[in-house]
Amino acid sequence: MSPSTHRARAAQGKPSMQASPDLAASAPRSPGAHGATLDLRLLSLGMIALLVAQFFSALADNAVLITAIAVAKGQGHAQLVPLLQEAFVLPFIALAPFAGPLADGFAKGRVMMGANLAKLVGAGAMTLGANPLLAYGLIGVGATAYSPAKYGILSQMFREDRLVRANGMLEGSTIAAILLGVVLGGWLADHSIAGAFASVLACYGVAAGANLLIPHLPAENPGADFAPRRLVPGFFRALRSLYRDPDARFSLLGTSVFWGAGSTLRLVLFAWVPVALLLNDNQTPANLMGVLSVGIVAGAVAAGAWISLARVNRALLGGLLLGPLVLAMGVVGSVPAAAAVMAGIGVGGGLFVVPLNALLQQRGHASVGAGNALAVQNFSENLVMLLFVGAYSALGRAGVGVVPTIFGFGATLLGAVLLLAARQRSAALRAATPMPGRQRDGQNRFMLARKGNAMSKPYRRSAAAALALVLLATLVGCNTMRERHSAASVVDYLYPDKDKPVVTPGTPVLNLPLRVGIAFVPGAAYGAGALTETRKQALLQQVADHFKAEPFVKTIEVIPSAYLRPRGSFANLEELRTMYGVDVVALVSYDQVQFTDEGLLSLTYWTIVGAYMVPGEKNDTQTMLDTVVMDVRSRKMLFRAPGMDRVSGRATLVNASEQLRQDSVTGFDNASRQMIVNLEQQLALFKDKVKEHPEDYRVVRSAEYTQRTGGGSLDGAVLVLGALVAVAAWRRRR
Repeated sequence: MSPSTHRARAAQGKPSMQASPDLAASAPRSPGAHGATLDLRLLSLGMIALLVAQFFSALADNAVLITAIAVAKGQGHAQLVPLLQEAFVLPFIALAPFAGPLADGFAKGRVMMGANLAKLVGAGAMTLGANPLLAYGLIGVGATAYSPAKYGILSQMFREDRLVRANGMLEGSTIAAILLGVVLGGWLADHSIAGAFASVLACYGVAAGANLLIPHLPAENPGADFAPRRLVPGFFRALRSLYRDPDARFSLLGTSVFWGAGSTLRLVLFAWVPVALLLNDNQTPANLMGVLSVGIVAGAVAAGAWISLARVNRALLGGLLLGPLVLAMGVVGSVPAAAAVMAGIGVGGGLFVVPLNALLQQRGHASVGAGNALAVQNFSENLVMLLFVGAYSALGRAGVGVVPTIFGFGATLLGAVLLLAARQRSAALRAATPMPGRQRDGQNRFMLARKGNAMSKPYRRSAAAALALVLLATLVGCNTMRERHSAASVVDYLYPDKDKPVVTPGTPVLNLPLRVGIAFVPGAAYGAGALTETRKQALLQQVADHFKAEPFVKTIEVIPSAYLRPRGSFANLEELRTMYGVDVVALVSYDQVQFTDEGLLSLTYWTIVGAYMVPGEKNDTQTMLDTVVMDVRSRKMLFRAPGMDRVSGRATLVNASEQLRQDSVTGFDNASRQMIVNLEQQLALFKDKVKEHPEDYRVVRSAEYTQRTGGGSLDGAVLVLGALVAVAAWRRRR
């Protein structure tokens, strides 16, 4: 809005957007400079140039982080990896007093170009072998200067009615760049560090070039004094002024809570996925973060189409969804359900944060300058991020489980947004109250505009919709069945290539007493309930102790699972025969499935106390162990024996994982005992088979075995009969 428009509106007695004296005093401004707006179209050349510059700059920021991690590890500085993100964030806090005046003191397009060149220098220094921590910190310095300029320029390019949609487009470009940057950086770092750096440098170069196509807008505060003794107090005056403005405070607190929650959620996912989804890989949390990012893009697009500055309180609908959806993470147990929750969080976040960004730009543009406002925003957001992440780390060190942490996190987030909503309603009511002798300024104009359309019926509808979604998520959660599965197959181990013909087994030669090896075949574990190596060794030792006293057994060797290769086949068995000197190998496979259902009692989880006290989790654990005894040389199975068990029970939500682990151990113990009993039965049947079909098995009895058995257990009856015949003949001779 131009100064002449301000004067015209004042002459007509209409409220103006001109900054109030107390806000204007917080930062020197040239008269009317903050009011200059180009009123561009959303798809103008200037906006396209801004989107291109932002996309390639953000893509390079994320790709270079992955590359920096690879470089740090390659240089033997793995201890620096956790510090890289801190080196990037620290400039946002330390340089906050300077970033805003820099963005307002010069043309923002040129500030963005200079920031991209600073990033280019940092990436180049890393390419030449500089310390990754220092080089990435320099990139953080460039990002600190870039952020206020890229968002602040929007309020100079577009009218208020297009500002939210412009923010949505910029936010969508950023999220898309983050997704591609992480994927591209990881792929390039795995294949070629030099290629990764070349790509990063090229992206920063393209971003700097695109900045040249951004319209050359006048500085909002030309001739600013950059002396630290003035900037630091001025920054805190701007911070104080913005937090006194209800709209600006609403935006600052809302975006800070969102990004603090987002940074914490990224860490929580890596601890939550193994517990809730029973997947121990790193790809699943990364994929869920991708779904979250896509949701943010969708929410940003929806915000641009549905929410204007005059109706900015509609953004509270998205904010009110965040807490309940985070709480829903505590009751879902499948990847599709988790993806749906992550998408919902992303959509709610996009609806919430994009209008608030636009609101802060407008309020900053009308008061302390958009650059100063965005510098204050970066300062607030990064402080809250450190606070949230620090709290999460403290809970982890205190031994608090991830599920209770999620419930506390979700409840805190819901409470924070509800408090923001209550404060906004209170501020709007105060703005609507006539005050004698006081002219309504632009801030009150926004409050009044939202009083009738966003703080009454629509606001209540938003709250009701959020509550309905909470109830829906609860009911869905109550009917969710989670499954964890761990298995190992003898067939997959011995015959991995199904296309190759199976070799016909030969005739086993059993040299009694036998040297026996016993081992678990390699398998796939899909959850925390899978057998650990310690537990495997304990189960095998139980079997070995039971049969080692048998006369036909010379030794039983318990073979660690690490010695068996997945899909190792008979070649691996030959290696074991050579290493351990065994004749036959008992291969133990397993299959355990655990199901968890949530009944109506799980409705109490939303009281938080219910998650700790009410056993709403119904668990069912089904276990099978199976032992196959193989003669290694002939490749023939001698006999097999299974063991099965089923364990059912209930648990509280907080104790669910611990109870499932206990049920898993109980299931394997019970199945092992049954398998031992079945092994005895199958061994007796095998002895009969050897006597009945001597052509199928060749038995060689050593002197040691004869001494142990007095002639051998397999034909003892024949020997006794021969002895009786000999005694009868001796008596006849007498």
